[in-house]
Amino acid sequence: MLFPTYVFAQIEITEIMYDHEGTDTDYEWVEIYNTGSTVDISSWHFYEADTHHGLFPDGFTQLESGERAVIVQDLDTMRDELGDSINLIKSSFSLNNTGEELAMSDADKLIHTSAVYSSEDGALGNGMSLQKTGNNWIQASPTPGRINASSEETSEGVSGSSSSGNSQVEKDAQVLKRDYYKGIIETDNQVISRTPISIHAYVIHYKNNKETKKLKGGTYYINFGDGDFLESNERIEVEHIYEYPGTYEVVFEFYSNTISAVQGEKPKVRINKTVFVEKPQVEISDIDIRSSIVINNNGNSDIDLGEWSIYVPRDGVSYIFPKYSIIKSGQQLNIPRSIHGLDNIQSDTWIVLRNNNGISVSSYTENILKLQRARNEYVTKEVTETAFPSNNQIEENPIVDAFLEQHPNKEQVDFGSNNYISPKEQTGTNTQVPFTGVIIFGLLGLVFVVTRAVYKDIKSKKEEHVVLGDIELME
Repeated sequence: MLFPTYVFAQIEITEIMYDHEGTDTDYEWVEIYNTGSTVDISSWHFYEADTHHGLFPDGFTQLESGERAVIVQDLDTMRDELGDSINLIKSSFSLNNTGEELAMSDADKLIHTSAVYSSEDGALGNGMSLQKTGNNWIQASPTPGRINASSEETSEGVSGSSSSGNSQVEKDAQVLKRDYYKGIIETDNQVISRTPISIHAYVIHYKNNKETKKLKGGTYYINFGDGDFLESNERIEVEHIYEYPGTYEVVFEFYSNTISAVQGEKPKVRINKTVFVEKPQVEISDIDIRSSIVINNNGNSDIDLGEWSIYVPRDGVSYIFPKYSIIKSGQQLNIPRSIHGLDNIQSDTWIVLRNNNGISVSSYTENILKLQRARNEYVTKEVTETAFPSNNQIEENPIVDAFLEQHPNKEQVDFGSNNYISPKEQTGTNTQVPFTGVIIFGLLGLVFVVTRAVYKDIKSKKEEHVVLGDIELME
């Protein structure tokens, strides 16, 4: 016979599946019911085999008055077996098929309620469970997380009495108290490469027909699809940068507790979201005669230029767009001089459009050398042969570009080009020696060489006839 023993009637053991039909491994469970005030069930213990086993609630910690929960061996297995509408608590235990004593103990391991079961009471591998009804225990079809079967409900089925009908109504009411999570990924509509975008990933907890947006608790994991990921113990709110255009699959997972994540159990939530990243198609298209700057958006998405800037390398000054500076797809934006405040801006002034990450997106200038210095990965202003002849093209060199960036008074030239003109030629000074002058200098040089040779010859002949004196050398 099963009999309950109460010390404090607060957390009761109300149903036991000790011999599951088929295999027992990971399929044994015990239902508990809170008859008192709300308790932090994560601090309690399940007492079995003379051991106080720890409890790890899946997605909750508080067991409210009148609520049920099921203590299980494996969360994933029992979630598949029992569904998502039941409060599950993971613990380590193994129920004896012949019978034993079970109990619930608090944080100080003080036992509050206990029960003893035996295989003689039924539910021995026949698909039934042992259920507490009033002060009695019966075997009946399992009702985990719901009101137990009445005394009229036996292994032979429901008797059809009025009490049975009322029990079914109560069961239906309990089923409506669903407990599950819904994952959400939110991103900006504008997804432009090399530009920070906001990504929010969080879960909404639905329990007892109530909706709660979780802020903390559990483990949040997101893979951005470009090789980067983030793990947090609270909802994810980040700015992410996709360096290159493309299609990326963002995956978000939520685990109700750290243990589930570490042990590789199935997450409570796993959702995907496809993110399409475009190359920026916004460019500076003109500086009009009144020094207004014209910007075109040639892309398929609206773009918020908030915190972007227009930079003037010559003066080292910038105009920064205020937030919500939205330019619609296919539209044009004119910024008057009275607003951008950049002095001495003319049609040939070199200006650069930078995004809110400081990356150059577009430049405007009629000087090919400056255009090459400003060029980054993206150059949206087309270069035509009329404006920039091909024979003036100079091969890009990052080192030279960096030097020219720091020395705006210098310029790069190709000395191997037939079109190269020296500085003196540019100022009109003729530095070439006349042809007649070359002839005169050549003749004078020839006369000098001949004269010197004749002189040496005469001098050598004179030295051969020199008389030193009447001196005779004797042995």
